[in-house]
Amino acid sequence: MSSDFLHEPPTKWDREMVEILQPIAKDGLKHYAIFYANTFPLAYHYAWALRKVCGVNFELKKLIQFTSWGDNPTESPCFYYCSASALKNPTTKFAPITRFLPQQVFVQKTLATARIADELQGDGADTLSFESFLQKAFCPGRSLCHFDFIEIYAELDVLGEYLKQTLDKLKPRPDCHIYRLDDRIPILAPFLTKDGQSSLRLFIYGGPLSSYFVRKPNYYIPTCLHLPADTTPEKGIPTGIFLNSPNDEQHLSSIKDYHRQLYTRAQELKDLGAKDAAYTKECPPFYSVYQSYNEMALLMQHRSSFRGPKDYGVCIAEHHGEVDSTPTSA
Repeated sequence: MSSDFLHEPPTKWDREMVEILQPIAKDGLKHYAIFYANTFPLAYHYAWALRKVCGVNFELKKLIQFTSWGDNPTESPCFYYCSASALKNPTTKFAPITRFLPQQVFVQKTLATARIADELQGDGADTLSFESFLQKAFCPGRSLCHFDFIEIYAELDVLGEYLKQTLDKLKPRPDCHIYRLDDRIPILAPFLTKDGQSSLRLFIYGGPLSSYFVRKPNYYIPTCLHLPADTTPEKGIPTGIFLNSPNDEQHLSSIKDYHRQLYTRAQELKDLGAKDAAYTKECPPFYSVYQSYNEMALLMQHRSSFRGPKDYGVCIAEHHGEVDSTPTSA
């Protein structure tokens, strides 16, 4: 990560977000950033906060470093996003920030899966339900669309297990294999089907890569994921911020305020029409963030990208729900 990361000038909204993070920047905490739509804004705004505190010539890569989800640095002082289940260090404080709400499952398009989708749409379905798709695919006595097993290609292990909860309702449930996208090589995992076998290939990813799949309708069929019966939308997959610093309470308060503003603005963009005066009056929130995100994605050869600030904000609003950020410790 170089100073080129900051070439996109901040908007009025960005400057407000930078102001919130300045207490953390003044103490020089290192941020281990994750490259997702909802986590990238913190890296962008914290970089500007550091520049405002340290001056133009500071070495950004020493204080912000991109890493993979699940890598839990032990260095202090630092802060980073992680899942709640990863809290192992009793000296580290955790602030729950958001619940990730998976929205879509993508089915590899083949003659068999396209036939099932056509049947569902013929029944008058505007949006394909993933659960309805499964019921059609594994209907007893269905010979034209037979599947020997299911392959799940997931961006994270937790997403694969989350989807598997829905598959567990199939009676009898076919064999299911979960493969994870390699964070260091952002390409799809190789297909492992043996000759003579037929697999139902499912893909579940976060918002940014889901936007890539949506743009490939000739290869993937989007289906709407209905959450398992024992999981309400309010639960989802909880994630938050791990913080290890000598000034935990003040910094956690700043992080809480920052994310409250982040998700409020994302929801506002989702609710606004593209021609609404409130949207066109001035440069909208996420404008500089989405520009920088797209350029970073290009440099990283990452498949995700966004068409504009509204597209970016809607992605966050649809996939994440704010939670109470009361800090807890192990």
